[in-house]
Amino acid sequence: IQHLRPKLPTKLTPRQGDPHCVPWHQDVGVCVPESDSTDMITVWIPLVPVGQANGSLLLNPGGHKRGLLQHKIHRGIQIPPTELPRTGLEERLVKIGPGDVLFMSKYCPHRSTKNVSRTVRWSIDLRYQRANTTSGRPFFPTFNIGDRGLVFDEWKKTWQAAKAQYKGQAIHRWTARRKESTKAQKRKEGTEK
Repeated sequence: IQHLRPKLPTKLTPRQGDPHCVPWHQDVGVCVPESDSTDMITVWIPLVPVGQANGSLLLNPGGHKRGLLQHKIHRGIQIPPTELPRTGLEERLVKIGPGDVLFMSKYCPHRSTKNVSRTVRWSIDLRYQRANTTSGRPFFPTFNIGDRGLVFDEWKKTWQAAKAQYKGQAIHRWTARRKESTKAQKRKEGTEK
């Protein structure tokens, strides 16, 4: 899994909202259950200086020790407030810049803050796992770092095919559960009529 993220200033977004202001979540929470046994690490790389004004990350130090927390679908994927400690939730603001790298466990609760600056905050986040293990999003192509046989044009074609194939699929465990629940409810309503 990899993303290039432009985090726009809030004033430039519709209704001064921020579609990239991500609530508390864990990266394992946005993967499919088949990847639960995969050792996965997130590498977050800022391309510009990042601090409180331009939408930094907040981490919950030690939160990874709780394992996978329940997530829900509400304006994206998030850990519901009932899953987080009511008091004493430690939040650590990450101040980081170009040349720095942040490594996170797939269980590390984290969120982003609003970009109230006048500039775009650019970052890259990558997920690494051992070769031949489930990536968390099996419908997207993966590649092995250092693979000298990797041909960009061929890899690009696999991405184009994957984008066409995954339309409508559950992209993480919570979407799958919601779809299964909806189907079950429709079956129940159909048998009760």
